Amino acid sequence: MTNQSVTIAIVDDHAVLRKGMIFRLKTVGFNVIMEAENGKHFLEQLEKGTIPDVCILDINMPVMNGFETLQRVKAEYPDMRVVFFSMNDDKTYIDKAMEMGADGYVTKDAPMQELDQVLARVSAGKRMGVAV
Repeated sequence: MTNQSVTIAIVDDHAVLRKGMIFRLKTVGFNVIMEAENGKHFLEQLEKGTIPDVCILDINMPVMNGFETLQRVKAEYPDMRVVFFSMNDDKTYIDKAMEMGADGYVTKDAPMQELDQVLARVSAGKRMGVAV
């Protein structure tokens, strides 16, 4: 699967980060089709029928956090891959994310190439672990 054929949603409550991520991912050829500022907004968009291949999901967000969102996504859209993208590098958070079904976990201070690699592997059907 090429980067261009992979559709991506970015869910993060920080608008500047979302816009920067969209620009960066599009620059390296990913097809970003959706963005949302929290899990509730993301789920509302999914109900309209456009389903991305991969969701890049923050954990700490208002209204509906990443853990709550992951739980709903995995129940309602089991084929969607979810990669957590968080400032939190605490092992407890990472273990919880992976136990709940996340397909990967990248810390926000990891090099962008790490996120690219995790996205490529996850979109190819592999479950990744952690890139820090």
